[in-house]
Amino acid sequence: MDHLAQFINTARQDARIAAYNNHQLKQSVVLKVLYLLGWDAFNVSEVVADYQAGGMTIDFALQTPEHGPIFLHIVKPLNEKSVELQEKVIKTAAGNEVKLAVLTDGLRWHLFVATPHAPLHDKEFAKIDFAEGDPEELSSTLKRFLSHRLALSGTAFTRAEKTFSERVKRKQKLFSTALTDAWTRLVTEAKVVFVELLVIEVKRVAGKQIDVAVAERFYSAFASIAAQSDANKKARYDAVDADIDVMRAWGGLLKQLQELLSELVTNDIEREHNFRADKESVEAFLVTVQNLHDNASGEKARARKQAV
Repeated sequence: MDHLAQFINTARQDARIAAYNNHQLKQSVVLKVLYLLGWDAFNVSEVVADYQAGGMTIDFALQTPEHGPIFLHIVKPLNEKSVELQEKVIKTAAGNEVKLAVLTDGLRWHLFVATPHAPLHDKEFAKIDFAEGDPEELSSTLKRFLSHRLALSGTAFTRAEKTFSERVKRKQKLFSTALTDAWTRLVTEAKVVFVELLVIEVKRVAGKQIDVAVAERFYSAFASIAAQSDANKKARYDAVDADIDVMRAWGGLLKQLQELLSELVTNDIEREHNFRADKESVEAFLVTVQNLHDNASGEKARARKQAV
């Protein structure tokens, strides 16, 4: 077991660390980890403490002459309660053209690519928790991205970018599947409620009463189209003689319910697939559904008008 792995193994058994304040964490954990990663904490041109950037004081800036600094900042607690501070650190890093940023509470080390074009949870590309996992594997991960030698050569940055890109691609694929599943479940399980709302909406906007059976036939056609995974597929309601007023009423309902639908789909993804859904992506999907419906409705109306 290498020296860093040995320290990780010792730290996970030290109950005092969880109660340490920031100064104690710096002295007993952070500086020790940096030393074991090859950084000279006594060289102010290599490890800069209390680094000033964007009106914020960053605990440490690890200097690499050719690739810029790596920000290292202590955040306690390192969980959802400190998201605002975490975002501020990563935003400050991005604003100062810093490529990598590390947040730690001493035992947990979260590594981020400091890009301004993604939510916080998508910027994170690696997590190390001293309390969990094999110490040698945890040591290897830390060295892979934070060793002094690999940082100076630029290899650490290249590996981080590659890991980040691969993680984003995997998540996009998973998200696409999760989104389709969540939307399919919603339109299927909420059929009775949506059909009733459609009947009420038609009466409200068109002033006429339609049979529940008519609303059900239309909704079944919509649900079939909406459940298709190909978002670019043109929506068609040819399988049912859809009433224009029904189609327009449903389009209006989709607009009115978009915020609720977004929340329901997001919650379903988090519950069923155990990862945080990007709200903007969910909303973009719902806008696509809305546009497909509106385009189909418009074409149906033009076709009916021409037939007359």
